[in-house]
Amino acid sequence: MTISATYLYFPETEKQKLRAHAMNQQADVSTLFIAQVWQFYSWSNDVAFLKEMFPHVRAATLWQIGVSPQGLPEHLVNTYDILDLASYPLCTFNSALHLMAMRAAVQLANAVGDFKSRLAQESFANGSRLIDSALWYDKEGSGTTSPTAAPPSTQ
Repeated sequence: MTISATYLYFPETEKQKLRAHAMNQQADVSTLFIAQVWQFYSWSNDVAFLKEMFPHVRAATLWQIGVSPQGLPEHLVNTYDILDLASYPLCTFNSALHLMAMRAAVQLANAVGDFKSRLAQESFANGSRLIDSALWYDKEGSGTTSPTAAPPSTQ
């Protein structure tokens, strides 16, 4: 992730942005919100602000886990430009953001002393296995979009 100079020189501006973002969670940006809170905390070490944001981080984390029954988001439409994305069970873009968010959520939970991060840890572990088996090409060069569903027909 790119670090903005505003984290260092204008932390109050960044806090206001994160507060606004926390109030307006949407499907494909919850992962980025979690990561941005982690990024801000890792630069500022502002525990009081992290505690203010953590209920929103927890809600975004639980929402992500809810749309990820096998460990990765399924049939989740996002702002990435793929036509008819909802017809695909998995998307590498969503999956990578989900794994990043779950890892950040565990770190944030540990930082505030919330040791109920087991769900995020499990989602990260399950998602890591699934992304390797479902979204990467094997040695023979054939790939799949899901272990449970075939990709949409191109005809």
